[in-house]
This record gives sequence, C-alpha cells and structure tokens, in this order.
Amino acid sequence: MERPGKKTAARIHQEITRQVNQLLSRIFAERGNHGLTDLEAVENALRVVLHQAGAAALSELLQFDVPAPDQRQLPCPCGHHAQYRELRSKLVLTVVGQAQVSRPYYLCPHCHQGQFPADVELDIKDTEFSPGVRRMHALVGQDAPFDHGREQMKVLAGLEVTAKSVERIAEAIGEDIAQREREEMQKAIQLDLPVVGGPSIPVLYVEMDGTGVPVVKKETVGRQAKTDGQPAHTREVKLGCVFTQTKCDKEGFPIRDPDSTTYTGAIETAEEFGKRIYLEACQRGSSRAVKKVVIGDGAEWIRNLADLHRSLSRPPTPVGVGAQVAPQRRREAESLDEETSAVAGQGKNRNTGPHAARHRCNQSRGNREDSHRGRLL
Repeated sequence: MERPGKKTAARIHQEITRQVNQLLSRIFAERGNHGLTDLEAVENALRVVLHQAGAAALSELLQFDVPAPDQRQLPCPCGHHAQYRELRSKLVLTVVGQAQVSRPYYLCPHCHQGQFPADVELDIKDTEFSPGVRRMHALVGQDAPFDHGREQMKVLAGLEVTAKSVERIAEAIGEDIAQREREEMQKAIQLDLPVVGGPSIPVLYVEMDGTGVPVVKKETVGRQAKTDGQPAHTREVKLGCVFTQTKCDKEGFPIRDPDSTTYTGAIETAEEFGKRIYLEACQRGSSRAVKKVVIGDGAEWIRNLADLHRSLSRPPTPVGVGAQVAPQRRREAESLDEETSAVAGQGKNRNTGPHAARHRCNQSRGNREDSHRGRLL
C-alpha cells in the first residue's frame, strides 16, 4: 500500500485547500450581498465540503501498490496457491462519504476462488461500509425502527443509507455479539473464566424476572398462548440485573450502591437465561462476594436457577482485613444472605406481609419459555 509520503500528503492538502477556499468564497460573497449569515446553512455546507475533502484524502490513502514479484501468490484454502491478477477498485461508504479503494486481486487457478487480502486488513471484506459506518448502523438500529435509523444517519452524519442496510448490519453485529456471549457463558458454566480481582463484596444481589412482550406473528408460530385455543401474541423476555450493597440507611434497610447496577436479558429458555445471568454475576465479581442474594417473585424457574447456579459457584474470596458486612434489619433479608434464595415482597412501603407477594408458578406444559409473567416487587 502506498504510504502517505510527501507527494501524497501534498495532493491531499491541495484538494482540501481547494474545496474549503471555494466554499469560503461563496460564503463571504453571500454575506457581502445580503449582510446576513445563515449559520445552519453555513455549518451544513462546511460539513459537506469537509466530508468531500476527507473522502478524497481517504481515496488517496487507500490506493494499494502492485505487489512485488515475490509477493504475487498467496495460500488458498483449497491447498493450492492463488495468483495475483490485477488491481481492482470498489467504493466504500466511510464516515466522511464515498471513498474508492484500489487493491490487489488474487485468483486460485484450481478452485477459482478469489481473494482480496487488503479487504481483510481494512475490515471491509464482503461489505460496502467501513467499520465506522457499520458501528453507526448498529447504534441507530438498536433502539429505533430501521427507517428512523436511516433518517438519523442522514441528519446526524450526512450519510445516505437504506433502512435495509441498517437492519442487516445491526442484526449481523448483534449476532456476532450474541455468539461471543454464548462462548463466554459456556466458559462460565465450565468455571473457565478468570477470577475478577478486587476487594471483597459484602453483599451481591442478583434480581430476575420475566414478562411478555409483543412480537411479530412469525415469532409465535407453534407456541402455546396463555389462553387455550387462542393464538400467541407475545413471547417472554427474561431480564436480570446485578448490583451490590455495602451499607444500610438509618432505619437499617439495605441501600443499593450508586451506579452499581448492570443489566442483561434475552428471549430464551430459563436454562439459557440461567447461563446468561450467571455470567453477569461472575463478571461482577461473585467469587469475591461474602454473601449472595437472589431476588425474584417466587417463580419456580427462578428458584431452580438459584439452586442450580449456587452449586456451580466458586467459593467466595475471603474478606479482607477490616472489612465488615453491613447488618441486615429484616429477618428475611438475613436468611437470604446466608444462602442464595428466591424472594419477593421486600421494601418498607409494602401493604402486606413479606410473604404475601410470594407465589409459585409451575413450568407450563411443553416446557415453553412463556412460563411466567410476574413482576418484581
């Protein structure tokens, strides 16, 4: 690849200077004619020009050289060697606009499989979007309709993309993240995760619940509804959070440590969610917790997970010198700290006794994941 030497840097500087000077000339001419400055129009025009200049600079930087004679063949997955054929170009949408990449193309004469090593180096293999633009796709696609994400890309970044590209890239990145999470969960179950270092944690809380969320029709095919004979309209998403507590208030009630809560969740079976919440607890330092508390509403799947993962837990790290566990006022909280249990009804503003909100919910027939629709109390 051609490195940014003096000639390349000079060409890039010349192009940027030319485009900025043209824009400034128009801005000052307009200001001289009308005596006014439309700031929004000026800043948007500057963004367009700087994007164009940046794209031109990237195009200069992304011009690869013809490989040297001793670098004109590469190993091919078929076991033979791919031979250099020519330089080929493609357009890539970057955070500053369309840029052109020119890179070597290799072709295997045996299996006829082509290779672009530069695409792998630049992380643009089989895609027309740069890593930065793909990250934007994921950000706008994770919490809004895909067409809304397309509009956000245009307004906020000045990039023209389609709603379909937002959908595809957001889902592809999501699947990649999910795969890494599955690998980490398997390591956690096999006790193959490194122990998180740090001071001991007096009390670590794990809270779990499940609730039904509306989904499209294809997501409910073959699933049993809450009412026999009726089609299902929802699926259960299981949610969990992990937080810590180091002290109590003046009345003796536990106080959640500020900014200590992390969340996880997915639409999956209780068994799979158990691995997910167990991983979250491990990453939060459950091996250093003196006491562990599981909070739930009494659903059987929560009780089962608490029992299962208690047996898989590492022994807690010994408390450091001078460390103390915050006292618990309530009897039920004390019993939970002594051994992991599923509880509900905690809080001083309850109108009924501590066990009034507790109930059991048996796993439904067919082991379907929509087994419980309670709420945390």
